[in-house]
Amino acid sequence: MSNSVQSAAQPRRAALVELTEIKDPNRGALGIAETPTHVPFPIRRVLTHYDLPLNDRRGHHAHRELEEFIICLTGSVEVEIIDETGMRSFCLDTPRTGLYVPSLTWVTVKVLALATTCVVMTSADYDPNEYIEDMAELQALFARRRSGNI
Repeated sequence: MSNSVQSAAQPRRAALVELTEIKDPNRGALGIAETPTHVPFPIRRVLTHYDLPLNDRRGHHAHRELEEFIICLTGSVEVEIIDETGMRSFCLDTPRTGLYVPSLTWVTVKVLALATTCVVMTSADYDPNEYIEDMAELQALFARRRSGNI
């Protein structure tokens, strides 16, 4: 996947981002995610998902303004996103790659391996009013944005 630069007039799209890695055969590896080089927003909150049951599905929502950056540290997950362009799926199975998820993007995460651990960085603190848990509401927001009312 490419990490193409997007114009400010266009909504940002979900994209895989290769992180900086420093490897030493005697000491292991160091993965680096920095703003704005890798994470395109100031990080406000960090969540860690762990002890996840195999085949568990998490998410099933979008955010109005909040952006996310997901890294799978161990194990693997499939991240299904739905945005104005349709549905896409991303496999996260290495700490060397992160997934940028912009606002107004429906996210469902499926756990594909035991002992999976993911870290999620967000652009804002928790706010229950930020969540969109009804796909019809998200589709209506897409229509409003296309008509220029957002």
